[in-house]
Amino acid sequence: MPSILTSQTSQPVLYWRDGDEADRKSSIAWHAQRHRTYRKAASLLGATLQTDDLTGDMTSDWFARHYFTHMALQRLFPQPGESIQTLAKGWSQDDDEAKSDWQHRHALIHARLDAAFGIVSK
Repeated sequence: MPSILTSQTSQPVLYWRDGDEADRKSSIAWHAQRHRTYRKAASLLGATLQTDDLTGDMTSDWFARHYFTHMALQRLFPQPGESIQTLAKGWSQDDDEAKSDWQHRHALIHARLDAAFGIVSK
């Protein structure tokens, strides 16, 4: 287990308000930084994680890259399978409940990974 790492980002922002473009972009940027922090932490454990670009719009391609990134993390710190499967697909733009459910499950996965890696936010 690595020593406690400090993320370069301040507050975890895995949720964003509907219609708030700045909030959505901030969330995506924070999330991409968190994954860079995981790669750094994994290297301290002697593991190499594939580098995937998790910036930009959350398209089907983004969801696929994100899913495979979490599958690599799964080998280091197993998560419940049903949680990881949730990450493989997005949600319909008009389904606020599905989006909220995805964001909640995603935040739980990241909370577990943060704890496993010993990552704390500044």
